[in-house]
Amino acid sequence: MVTALEVDPVPRAEVYGGGLFFAAERAAEVLHAWRAWTAGGLPVEMNSSVALLRAPDAPWVPAPLRGRLTAHVRVAFTGGAERGAELVRPLRGLGPALIDTVRTRPYTAIAGVHDDPTEPMPYDERSAMLAALDGAAVDALVGAAGPGRRVPFAMVEVRHLGGALAREPEVPNAVGHRGAAYSLSVLTPAAPADGGAGAAAAEELLARMAPWATGLAFLDFLGGPEAGRSARPAYTPEDLARLRRIRAVHDPGRLFQGDHG
Repeated sequence: MVTALEVDPVPRAEVYGGGLFFAAERAAEVLHAWRAWTAGGLPVEMNSSVALLRAPDAPWVPAPLRGRLTAHVRVAFTGGAERGAELVRPLRGLGPALIDTVRTRPYTAIAGVHDDPTEPMPYDERSAMLAALDGAAVDALVGAAGPGRRVPFAMVEVRHLGGALAREPEVPNAVGHRGAAYSLSVLTPAAPADGGAGAAAAEELLARMAPWATGLAFLDFLGGPEAGRSARPAYTPEDLARLRRIRAVHDPGRLFQGDHG
């Protein structure tokens, strides 16, 4: 059981990053371009994701995004602004974005890359790790969650992995998805009145993407009332058994609660 944690911070004063928002009708084009871009040998200093984002019709949402679906490409590069702008050029080359917030920013403003709401909200989140993301996978994703689809999702996001995550640690740990190339997460506002329809729709989407999945989930993206019961796929069977043995030795009376069972 972890009772202390030491962290060595990495000196980082600024980052080149932000978001490019594109209209919904360009979702397939943007996702295919981003997929090819991430497959082209990016340096490990470049982190990125793309989300099909359904913004609410609310006054705090920027007017070009209000009440509509957009394809939101997010980037964060720690290798300098000049090199970052060069790497992002193919994405900007897709044409005018509804909003472009990619710029040099202080690291204290890193949250502006995703620009998520800061107010709490009830939600259900599910995830899958993807071994690959080819053209057919992009078509399946857009067909299930893109324009023209009446789905309850607030966001469907694909993150490019690799880099430090892919390196095996010196000391073994319970991260069992280091070989995954991408992660997929589905976030649905929790609405008890829908009778579980949102969660069911998320499971249907994940099932549609199963041909490209590793069989594991991303523990960071399991949230909501069902999170505890759905956490088992976040671990390999070997890691789960080891964690249970550790728990039986160090916390047989289950003093520490609030975990994933």
